[in-house]
Amino acid sequence: MCFNQGDLNICTYYNSVRGCRRHDDCNFLHICMSYIKETCLPSCKYNHDVFKTNCTRVLESHGISMDRTARSILRKLRDKIQTSSNAPANPSSSTENYRPSTSSYNNEEGFSDLVLCTYYNTKRGCKRSSDCKFLHMCRSYINKKCPSSCKYNHDVFTPNCKKVLKNHGIFMEQPAKAILRELKDKLEMSSATPVRLQPSRQESVSSRPMTKGEICTYNIRGKCNYGERCIREHYGLPYRWLYKLKDDEDAVWNPFTDEEQTQLEEQYCDVSKDSIEVVNGERFAEDDSNNSIAVLHFGNMEISNCEVVRKSTASSVTEPPNHPFTTEWMWYWEDNDPAGGGKLWRPYGQKNSDGNAKADKDSHELEESYQQFIEDSKLSTANFNTGANSYTLDFGTMQQNSETYTTIREVRRRPKEVVTTLYISNYKKEIQLNRAKGVSMHTSSSDGSSTTFPDTWEKTDGNKLDPDATFQLFDVKSGSTEYNDIQRLFSATCPNKILKIQRVQNEELWEDYARKRERMKKKTKTVDVSVNEKRLWHGTREYHVNAICQQNFDFRCSGSSSGTAYGQGSYFARDASYSTGYAIAASSGRRFMFLAKVLVGDYTVGNPTHRRPPEKIVASGQIKILYDSCVNQFLNPSIFVIFDKDQMYPEYLIEY
Repeated sequence: MCFNQGDLNICTYYNSVRGCRRHDDCNFLHICMSYIKETCLPSCKYNHDVFKTNCTRVLESHGISMDRTARSILRKLRDKIQTSSNAPANPSSSTENYRPSTSSYNNEEGFSDLVLCTYYNTKRGCKRSSDCKFLHMCRSYINKKCPSSCKYNHDVFTPNCKKVLKNHGIFMEQPAKAILRELKDKLEMSSATPVRLQPSRQESVSSRPMTKGEICTYNIRGKCNYGERCIREHYGLPYRWLYKLKDDEDAVWNPFTDEEQTQLEEQYCDVSKDSIEVVNGERFAEDDSNNSIAVLHFGNMEISNCEVVRKSTASSVTEPPNHPFTTEWMWYWEDNDPAGGGKLWRPYGQKNSDGNAKADKDSHELEESYQQFIEDSKLSTANFNTGANSYTLDFGTMQQNSETYTTIREVRRRPKEVVTTLYISNYKKEIQLNRAKGVSMHTSSSDGSSTTFPDTWEKTDGNKLDPDATFQLFDVKSGSTEYNDIQRLFSATCPNKILKIQRVQNEELWEDYARKRERMKKKTKTVDVSVNEKRLWHGTREYHVNAICQQNFDFRCSGSSSGTAYGQGSYFARDASYSTGYAIAASSGRRFMFLAKVLVGDYTVGNPTHRRPPEKIVASGQIKILYDSCVNQFLNPSIFVIFDKDQMYPEYLIEY
């Protein structure tokens, strides 16, 4: 039976923390608002299934046939929502007061997401006053972190707030606390909550200090065991675009809307694009102009009166080859278009328009040099050749200089491709499917060779493994040869009683370690002992244990309780008695220590300034080579500092 109830609308209550009390009996659609707008994140908890009981009934009542594919139904649904008015018929039988839906792409003011005014929460203030179509309210008050001396608005019933909130579907005939709850929900759903986060060094145009720069790849994959202690930002995509008012100490970084995130990223990945037009440009303009379009310039990363930053996951050259959701960067140089159409951007390693020799360095090699420049600004250039011609690439100016012809070319660095929420979702499904089949995602190296796991490892049951887990802990049987060997090493210097020994089985980390070991062997071209593989100790706190098992030892995440006397890296000790001083007892009195496999290689005495091993002294003209690690003393060292995560593996966890 078809019974039209007015315009098709998405239930406002359903898309909130409180939910809708009518459940399947509601006359409005119970489906994810962001999913309809194609801006939903992988971690979404709301319904995406058009064949649910509520959806089937409501859609049929509005003349949408359910005898078709879900994609076809969604297309029809989006068309209906776009053409519907913003006010459905008043459901008189409702047990709750009616509030207008926020399902439409644009409200009467023409703005799709609820956003706090960029200027109101600054010293300058907003010149539009109550006429501004963005919310004039204290951002700290919304986050419940406001001081008593605050001078900004806390009242949801001011003229500006009433108008803006009503336009975004918030029912104003309810208590202020209820309005605030709903306001916070909408800000979170639209990703429009301002954040005090600074961009990564290589992408920032701000001189303010950085807090959380990179985006955490483990969180994108499903779970980061560092949780709130993670030094990286937890966000659902491997990139995030933010803006803030220029030259204002009080300004904070505001994220672009979910829909804009993907739009900006698509344009930025296209190396030929210099800029992009962004709608609702009043957000970025300080004057009273009503320009609905603002232009974001990629060159200086600015839009109107705001500076812009693109945050991203770590560069792919700084992480192992199989590590998912890192950012792969492409390097391009400006060539002459043979068709006379202006600029032509060519990737490094590709022949130019005249068919001449290609550069002897590609994007991967240039990115490695660029990452060294980020660590040490003195390393600001990279030299390369194309046939008989020599060039210098200046990372500071992003220009390529010809030493032969004295020509200067512009250089650009852009992400290789756009990673969408659909891609992330499919990746997770593939992981779970392969685990159920008992297929490992990390059993072959980049050269196609298989990775051999230790003989002591037990077979993992993918069906019992947490979908977001990348490791398993197996108890080592007391009295076994494996147990006795570890106990002997521990007891040689530490008198504490061992309570439990667990084996860490992380296929991904082991593959990275094994690959690094093979590379070090090839580099020395000698026997196995040349890689100088050792078993060393590392004491830690209980709350770091799972994160280390998942992500390996990381000086930046685990903290610097061991100091930086010999370099800014992960510290390991020859003796368990030394590491026990850093194994801080938990509330239960238990302590935790890792026995790790470590490739110390060729080492030298370190110092606090080292962020990577220093260079070896070589004859003039020879290729510069780095040491593999640093130590406290050259003869019989007892402390080792490792800077490369691939040179270490958390083999066993000792609880004592």
